[in-house]
Amino acid sequence: MSDPMPMRLADDVLMQELSDGEAVFLDLRQEHYFGLDRIGTALLKAALRHRSVDGAVEEVQDAFEAPAEVLRADLLELIASLEHRGIIVSHAWAADPQPPAP
Repeated sequence: MSDPMPMRLADDVLMQELSDGEAVFLDLRQEHYFGLDRIGTALLKAALRHRSVDGAVEEVQDAFEAPAEVLRADLLELIASLEHRGIIVSHAWAADPQPPAP
């Protein structure tokens, strides 16, 4: 399993999961909303729980019958996108965590 990586929703963001497994995020600061499909929602919730990419992928892989490599790439892309939008706050989400260069 990959090293734990701190990640959380940003302070000014509310998340509401919908009945179909999708989720909507509301950024109160910027007054924007962002939606996720059920696979994205499942991956993000698992990542928040496990605090690792590998743990999240392992949790959802069987439910969605997708290759781990695909889910891993999708999750890393999702995290980068959500972080760029200010939905989540994370540190060092990388495929292979390495110490920073001197």
